[in-house]
Parts: sequence; structure tokens; C-alpha cells
Amino acid sequence: MGLSNVEVQDVIREGDFSSKLNTMNEVLLDFDTTVDRYKVLEFIKLDIEAFGEFSLNFLEDHPFLKGKGGTGCDLDTLQGKNFWSLNNEERELYYEFSYRKCVAVYCPENLLCFVVDPQGYDYARYVHITAYQNLI
Repeated sequence: MGLSNVEVQDVIREGDFSSKLNTMNEVLLDFDTTVDRYKVLEFIKLDIEAFGEFSLNFLEDHPFLKGKGGTGCDLDTLQGKNFWSLNNEERELYYEFSYRKCVAVYCPENLLCFVVDPQGYDYARYVHITAYQNLI
């Protein structure tokens, strides 16, 4: 496991996120997803064995996820403001332009990639599956 030399692009995408499911198969069969905007802030490269284990244990502790994820918004007018202090118009803007701050977990030998928003936890709380090629 380790940080990748893949360059993180400042791109916001959309994806179907599953919540609190344990395996890749559960996520692939989930019809209760939410479509959310996301930005990949970091790539985590796993070897094929670790990637396989991760795909079967999203809800287990993964130290490389701890403290990552959450929600971001790049609008200059909202920078430095607490969400709860925003007026209704500013909140509407926030919702329109906010995104999940994600980690992309991938294996070079696999075509799939897990886009994870752990929301600060050490497990894969929200997962979107995409082709690794779509992110680079």
C-alpha cells in the first residue's frame, strides 16, 4: 500500500455512492444509491492482494482512510464561513456547488477503482465504483 504518483486533477465528477455496505458486490447490487458530486483528493495504490481484501471489507478499519473525506465547496464567497451561519441563499449555493472529498483506492492490475468518502472515519463509509481510467 502507498501513495501513488498519479497526479490529482482538480476535477469535480458525479457518481452513485452507496452507504455503509461491506463488499464490492453489495455496492454493485445496491439500488439505494445517491448521486453526488465528488473530487478525488488522493490516490491510494494497493497491491492485488490488499485490493481484494479491501473489496471484501469496506466496513473494517483501514488506517489510510482515517481523517479523510468530508464535504468541500470551492466558492470564494463561502470560504471561511461556517455552514450554520449561512443564510438561505448562501446555503442554496453551497448545496449546488458542494462535493464529496474522496480518496481513490486502486490497484494497477485491476480496471476498477473505489472512490471512497470516509467522512473522517477509518472505514469506507460511502463508496462509488468506477473504472480507474475514468479518473486519470
